[in-house]
Amino acid sequence: MGELLSLALDFLFVALMSLHNSTKHTDKHLDMLKEYDWFTTLYYNPKYTRLFNHNKQIRGYIGQR
Repeated sequence: MGELLSLALDFLFVALMSLHNSTKHTDKHLDMLKEYDWFTTLYYNPKYTRLFNHNKQIRGYIGQR
């Protein structure tokens, strides 16, 4: 039972680290995009800010580029 718990915790740790690295990568790309006026205008529009910060599909797409 202890071995199973250890495996589960290892898996959880790796998954969380992967998520953290993905988030850092996406945030880095968002910072690069903010250098463009057209993107800054779009990003700070209240209608879209939440999408850029919370929508998994949009963040995933930005993180891939």
